[in-house]
Amino acid sequence: MSTSLRLLSASLGAPLALAASSAGAGEFSAPEPAPQAIHGGVDAASCQYPSAVVMLDEQTDSIFCTGTLIHPQVVLFAAHCMDPDVSWATPGRVGFGEDSTQPHSKVDVVSCAMHPGYQTDDFDLAVCTLDKPIYLVPRVPLLMGCEVDQLVPGAELTIIGFGAESAILSGGEPVADGAGPKRYTTQTVTEILPEWLDVWMVGEGSGGCFGDSGGPAMLQLADGTWRVVGAASTIHPDAPLEEGEEICDYGTVYDAFWPEVAWLEGVTGVDLTPCHDADGTWNPTEYCGGFPLDPGEGGKTWSQACKTGNIGGYSATCGAPFSDGPWMEPVPQEPLPEPEPEPEPEPEPEPEPEPEPPPWPEPEPEPEPEPPPATTTTSGSGTATGTGTDSGGTDGAAGTDDSSDAATDGVGFSSDLIDRGCVCAASEPGAPSPAALWLLLPLPWLLRGRRRR
Repeated sequence: MSTSLRLLSASLGAPLALAASSAGAGEFSAPEPAPQAIHGGVDAASCQYPSAVVMLDEQTDSIFCTGTLIHPQVVLFAAHCMDPDVSWATPGRVGFGEDSTQPHSKVDVVSCAMHPGYQTDDFDLAVCTLDKPIYLVPRVPLLMGCEVDQLVPGAELTIIGFGAESAILSGGEPVADGAGPKRYTTQTVTEILPEWLDVWMVGEGSGGCFGDSGGPAMLQLADGTWRVVGAASTIHPDAPLEEGEEICDYGTVYDAFWPEVAWLEGVTGVDLTPCHDADGTWNPTEYCGGFPLDPGEGGKTWSQACKTGNIGGYSATCGAPFSDGPWMEPVPQEPLPEPEPEPEPEPEPEPEPEPEPPPWPEPEPEPEPEPPPATTTTSGSGTATGTGTDSGGTDGAAGTDDSSDAATDGVGFSSDLIDRGCVCAASEPGAPSPAALWLLLPLPWLLRGRRRR
């Protein structure tokens, strides 16, 4: 078991803050001049080791660890990277590319899990599932089954990460700088401790540093293809920890994946070892083949997802291949997703036209004015007078005036006029004039004459 210093970015406080950590989610500052690789390694060119990804914090989008795409939708890394007692970060996305501050593409994480046996120094393994599969990026499979026999002390491994270039012990705390670019170097295996999942390795003036936690160590097999051994966990326990000393130039401890494949497949629900069963038994599927012969060749483009033709055929590392024919790619050809553009604002809806007001009702015709009343004439004493002739000639001589002895009714009409059928008062508005009364007199007289007969 190793007692050592974790390689988590900024896990030891402010002095370990990375140059990229000032960029907020979705913001990318201009990259600073790239320092030397991992510690004592090389800066990765375009599409070198494309399955090594940067782990980005959910809130800040800043680097906190490195990971490995081991399946189109599964990334493996170290448990201490997401341990709330150790880490400041929460996995939110993974970035593809060579610069953690300006990844070519980012893919969201939907779930993550730490190994149930994880403690401060043991079973330092974790896994995240992505929200979409990334098929075309060349992936290096896990070391498994009889292939583990090729991992022996003295074997050379390539380690990859986005961590710091250097870390100096100052006041008992490591001060790291230079994190951000993807870098790689080689290490030589010194010890293998499977009961603790540990693979110890050293390098002359090189090693993993802060921010490289979770990154892959890769072994080239005898058939020329490569395998992922484990995830970066700690500084080598024999590294000098003295004031002012560089602590990343001695070596690194990686936690191996192969003893815990059953747990990894149980958590993710997918087959992570297409050539083996979870217990290491050789059982190739149609996906057991087409593995990269040189994951560090570079020279490809991310617009084509670093697709390479430099691959092996159907694998036969531990038994008969799935097919004796040439390798046939069985997976769908889906390109690496481009960064999502900012959504365009929805256009403002056209204003609805104002409804036309209902027509005004036609005005009702004004009533015809009534003719003005005829003018009445009254005598000074209020008594109407006149003469009349009975055309019948039966009541006496013509022109006889019989009103002289008629009594008035007090309102201007004589009782004789009332008796004849004229009841309009001379003083009432609209009363007929005396002339009109005389015109009407013959009619009642005629009627009286008829009644007499």
